[in-house]
Amino acid sequence: MRNRRFVRAACAALLLALLAPGSSLASSRGGFSPSGTGGTGGAAATPPPLTRESFAGSLTLDGQAGSVLSFTLPESVYIGMRRDDFRDLCVFDAGGTPVPFTLRSLGGASRSLNVTENVPFFPWRPKAVEARPPAVADIEINTAGGIVRIKGQGAAPAPAGPVFLRLGMEKFLKARENPAGADGTRFAKDNLRSNILRLSFAKDEGFVSFVSSVTMQTSADLGTWRSIGSRQLLVQAVHGGDTLARDSLALPRDVERYLLLRFEGAPATVSRIQGAARFDTTTPALRERIVAGSRSQDGRSIDYDLGGSFPLTAVGFDMPQPEMMATRLFSSDLSPDRRARAMRADDGFRQQGRGIIYRLEKEGVTVTGAPFPVGGTDRYWKLAAVDDIPFAAPPGLRAYWLPRELTFLARGTGPWTLAFGRAWPVEASSLPLADFGAPKPAKEIAASPAAPEQTGKQPDPVQREAYQQWVLWGVLGLAVVFLTGIALWIARTIRAKQD
Repeated sequence: MRNRRFVRAACAALLLALLAPGSSLASSRGGFSPSGTGGTGGAAATPPPLTRESFAGSLTLDGQAGSVLSFTLPESVYIGMRRDDFRDLCVFDAGGTPVPFTLRSLGGASRSLNVTENVPFFPWRPKAVEARPPAVADIEINTAGGIVRIKGQGAAPAPAGPVFLRLGMEKFLKARENPAGADGTRFAKDNLRSNILRLSFAKDEGFVSFVSSVTMQTSADLGTWRSIGSRQLLVQAVHGGDTLARDSLALPRDVERYLLLRFEGAPATVSRIQGAARFDTTTPALRERIVAGSRSQDGRSIDYDLGGSFPLTAVGFDMPQPEMMATRLFSSDLSPDRRARAMRADDGFRQQGRGIIYRLEKEGVTVTGAPFPVGGTDRYWKLAAVDDIPFAAPPGLRAYWLPRELTFLARGTGPWTLAFGRAWPVEASSLPLADFGAPKPAKEIAASPAAPEQTGKQPDPVQREAYQQWVLWGVLGLAVVFLTGIALWIARTIRAKQD
């Protein structure tokens, strides 16, 4: 009887220890949640002091003391940061004291203007496959200056034969000269960012798939023609439920009053041509980061890791060989191991776009698809094929991002240290640095890249929670073994007494 009371007391004490509210095991699912990191619950840990040593990486900057200095963040800073909200940066003087700083996008406010104009054109289909451009003598013009017909026009040209479109560019070129916005802003020739011809095709013919190469010739008087630009491709296709329409031609700046387009591989009938010019007062400071992808086992999806949180504007793909795929684009801010530990292998991904990626080659011309416009700072990306056809080879991902500019007051003595890579957030200064005059450039003189084993690396909340769960299950398992042993010992003792 005394043995039984002892065993019951021991079991009760063990269960109370395991289930006590203050026990570290009972509260292990609270996890680790540094302030602002979106932890899984529980009390937030106390952040370390704001010192250079509490960051994983650093850059040493030099400049004029007492002034406001500016510095464009390089790629290494984005890779070394531990947060995706750009709040793990700080600037210290030579004595280790933080100085006021702010962070801004380099995009800035810009003024832009789109100039569009319908371009008149006249088609000409020669009887012969090898045909020269129409000369002045071949063109019949009415009293108003419009083209009535072009001699040598073929009624039913061979499918492989060329098709000429003669364009009158004068009205569009005049609209491009000294353009002004609605608010009176004037744009100079140097502000011209893009200059294209956009073609529309007759819809009454139905959808026609084609790949057509186009060359250009220009003339000031319809008498002398010269070739301009390089061969370009127009593409129209349907694949995987998505429509691919590459319907624009880059227009060289030196185009004259008349333009002649020669099509090889006749497209559908052109119904309209529009000239479009875009003027912008700023030059985007976009950067590129190219990363390789890894194929899934079935080859129908490709995973990418940008290596850091970049302020993205677009994502494109470099196809290693001619190919066309209907795809969906996804992104996530959770690494694969964190998604697996959180049992969210796919839930962590969000769809960012859909469309056809391609690389086409014809007559020495290679064209690729336009990038997907995206935003945010997600680090992990997935490209998935819509149909059952696998990727022949993983395309490279080309990430376009807009760098941030650091502006800080060079207080104290230099050089100054830009520290980065910390799980706890750092608040930027509210000091209006613009009141201190125009910023002067800061120069990087040394760098210490972030390393995972440095003090700035803080425990991963999901990793710590998984570790605590393993400890809890391990202790519970030991408790079960212990209780089973006691039960066996009691059984043997009772049996011995009965014998």
